[in-house]
Amino acid sequence: MVGGGPGDSGLLTVRGRRLPAEADVVVVDFDDPSLIGTLLDFLTVCVSRVVVLTATMDMSAFDAAVHKGLQGIVRKSDPPAVLLKAIEKVHLGELWIDRSST
Repeated sequence: MVGGGPGDSGLLTVRGRRLPAEADVVVVDFDDPSLIGTLLDFLTVCVSRVVVLTATMDMSAFDAAVHKGLQGIVRKSDPPAVLLKAIEKVHLGELWIDRSST
């Protein structure tokens, strides 16, 4: 965890802004589709590849985020191995969208 807040991107610390730029893959814990604008803002400034870890059941909520560069979506109910595989695949440049939603 490099920084965070309840949806307000202004609550990220200076370190929290720098570290995602240095990471190969950033995993974002994101559960509130009403805050999708915050995720979209983050995607426009983050140069790293991004995977969302979510409990949200409606994957269509992430359509705009995928168009903005989101490379991975994993459900929190998936086994940990799925998240690890998604991180590996996204790191290799592949797109990883929750396989159970297809």
